[in-house]
Amino acid sequence: MFNRLYLASACALVLAGGALTSARADELSSAYELVLNNPTDAAKNLQYAKLAEQQGKPRLALAAYERILLNDPDNAEARVGLQRLRRILQPSSTQFKLEVGTAWESNPANVSSDAKSAPSIFANLAVRDDRSAGTFGWRTLGAIGLDLVNNHSDLSYQHISVATGPVFDLTPGLSVHTAVGVAAANLSNKLYYREANIGATFEGSFAGAYQSLRIRGGARSYGPYFTADSGYYAEARGRIAIPAVLTETDVISIAPWLKWSGIDGSVTDISQEEIQPGRYREWGAEIAYYIPVADDIIVGPNLTGWQRYYSEHLVDGDTRTDNHLEPGMSLVFKDTLMFQSDIKLDYTYRMNRSNDDTRDYHDNEARLTFIANF
Repeated sequence: MFNRLYLASACALVLAGGALTSARADELSSAYELVLNNPTDAAKNLQYAKLAEQQGKPRLALAAYERILLNDPDNAEARVGLQRLRRILQPSSTQFKLEVGTAWESNPANVSSDAKSAPSIFANLAVRDDRSAGTFGWRTLGAIGLDLVNNHSDLSYQHISVATGPVFDLTPGLSVHTAVGVAAANLSNKLYYREANIGATFEGSFAGAYQSLRIRGGARSYGPYFTADSGYYAEARGRIAIPAVLTETDVISIAPWLKWSGIDGSVTDISQEEIQPGRYREWGAEIAYYIPVADDIIVGPNLTGWQRYYSEHLVDGDTRTDNHLEPGMSLVFKDTLMFQSDIKLDYTYRMNRSNDDTRDYHDNEARLTFIANF
């Protein structure tokens, strides 16, 4: 008797579930028929898109949002829905960028006198991994690199970093990547520093211009072989890339930044006074202009400048202030050896001016880089 009742109940549940599924399918079909009768009706397309999402059919909903925006590009609800579904349907991807090359500097130690030039070799590998995590994405960024300076082993440098976290869509065309990360570096084959950081990167486009803003803060600890000790830092870095400024194919990039560093640790200056060079405030910007001069050649003049105020380093009673300027020129040969591989030539002149004369220096750098994206 019990088995018969159980079997009857199970059959009833199956039939009820089937009826519900059929009813929902009929509701979606009816909504679609209304769309077919008037494909440009935004309200009917929105109703159909919402039903399709509720029934787990995101591709049908995506097509409906696209139809709306085809006739009404400013429809806010459709733009939000389209961006949300693109995030859900976005396939996972992993991208790598490899840079290897050689450089020559006239003053790699950045000293005010008795500068010695030196060649170097370098290699850097960056990775970006994007994956879907339901209604938001998940992005992981990593980097590893080394710079070996001939006859200056004390300047040889290696670094590694990783940051990971979710990507959320805030508005149509604007997303934020929040991440936690760790990093470490060696200098002169000794532990230079290690750090943990947290940040948020906002990315989007407005009027055809790409824009980004990264806000990050971290705690950094230096190795026992260096005068710096430990402390905190915070920075904000922006970028805007504006296309078609003077011609249809050129781009101007403007990247300002602000930085505060509160790293402890002291050294003794030439007057035998203790200073803390890790405590400073800095602001600066990089401006670059890129224009193709041939099908596969891009020229890029650029200018970088920054000003740094050292909080606890006084020079004749005034706060030490450094003014730094870097004019330069880049020449990029696109897809030179294979697809998505470039050769880049850079020249940079560096000039540092300080009210502490011992911190003045000049430097010239020429760099040849092979870049591969895969």
